[in-house]
Amino acid sequence: AHGREGSLWEQVKAQNPTIAAQLGEWLNRVDVQRPYELFASILEADGGREKLAARLGTQVHDPLNELLTLARNYEQMQPPSLQGFLQQMKGEEITIKREMEQAGDKVRIMTVHGSKGLQAPIVILPDTMGKPTANDKLFWLEDTMLYAPDNAALSEKIIALKDERKEQELSEYRRLLYVALTRAADELYVTGWMGQKDKNIAEGCWYDFVAQAMKKLTKEQPDGSWLLEDANYSNVMIEPVAKASDGQLSSKQSPLPSWLQQVMPEEPVPPRPLMPSRPKIAEPTQDSPLTGDAKRGTLIHRLLEILPDIAVEHREASAKLLLKKHQISESDANKWIAETMNILEDSRFAAVFGEGSLAEVPVTALLADNQVISGQIDRLVVLEDSVLIVDYKTSYHVPSSQEQIPEYFRAQLTAYAKSVAPIYPDKRIEVAILWTNAPKLMPLVITLD
Repeated sequence: AHGREGSLWEQVKAQNPTIAAQLGEWLNRVDVQRPYELFASILEADGGREKLAARLGTQVHDPLNELLTLARNYEQMQPPSLQGFLQQMKGEEITIKREMEQAGDKVRIMTVHGSKGLQAPIVILPDTMGKPTANDKLFWLEDTMLYAPDNAALSEKIIALKDERKEQELSEYRRLLYVALTRAADELYVTGWMGQKDKNIAEGCWYDFVAQAMKKLTKEQPDGSWLLEDANYSNVMIEPVAKASDGQLSSKQSPLPSWLQQVMPEEPVPPRPLMPSRPKIAEPTQDSPLTGDAKRGTLIHRLLEILPDIAVEHREASAKLLLKKHQISESDANKWIAETMNILEDSRFAAVFGEGSLAEVPVTALLADNQVISGQIDRLVVLEDSVLIVDYKTSYHVPSSQEQIPEYFRAQLTAYAKSVAPIYPDKRIEVAILWTNAPKLMPLVITLD
């Protein structure tokens, strides 16, 4: 799309409708699928892994596996959202190491991040004249995400956040130069290129830093090269070591610290988080997350989350817009909307979706047995003397009584209740399952001891 007119997306749709349709379908999944589910479906069900391997080689499997692992681990610690996952990845340094010997008789192309801890006889830095540009428009202020387009009237807080972001990127840029310079065992080549409109080397770029340092350490030769001479080098690096009176180097040493001879204690291993939605008990059979029924469950969850906060007269239209965005057929959309509206309009469930109720509440807790709990409650209702935890079930057989409820669900809701109990010590904690296709609200008797 080089030299295109209009946006890149418009060009993709015009030149390759098949690719545009696939990208559009993936985009529609972002709001309803968890990060791991989204990436796994793209890589496995949609053949993304196979296509990437054909394009980039079999070595692509390692970073793809690492991506899936990171997404799964993120969901165990945080409320699952693609935006949150990407924000966390921006703040982390993740590298997958391969020893240089594994490359064989080849030239390896890699990022500076990926080269950390590795070394090669010859290293070439081909692009050292570019500098980072802080052009992000999204900023995180504690738990709040701010959007600041370039042409917006910026507040002092946004300006300060932009300046802080810029300084962080420049600091990381300079730190990576040190990493790059120390990868070569024998020969290091620092090169670069400038665009047609560039007249001078950008001040503060990697090439500029290296050039300025070389001018101080070396002497320029008639042919324009710089020669590192021993005398000049010793003068600029460090003062000569003081010598003893007999002409030998002083052997005076400082005593070693006592901790150097001590055995390091083992670091405590933090407990692995347990997701209440995935207890250690075997889960009852349900539909695959890649099937249409699973998508129905996901979208009904979404409708039950957003529709209670929308005026009654606008709920059906809002539901149709949401399902249309996810390319749901009209017949399926009508069925799912009817199922959701039956629940919201049923007086038996008025308290669940009424005043004092919260949707999709993230919860993390450290229980008495040193077990970390991390999950998300579908509906939390805070009443005067009690707290009700409601979990939606859309893809399971509806039991006739609570005695027939699988132990898996009991463990899940018990974990939620134990997590919430310390927050409301003076209230009674109650739990229930809402079977959406019945519809039926079934309370459970649990023990918090």
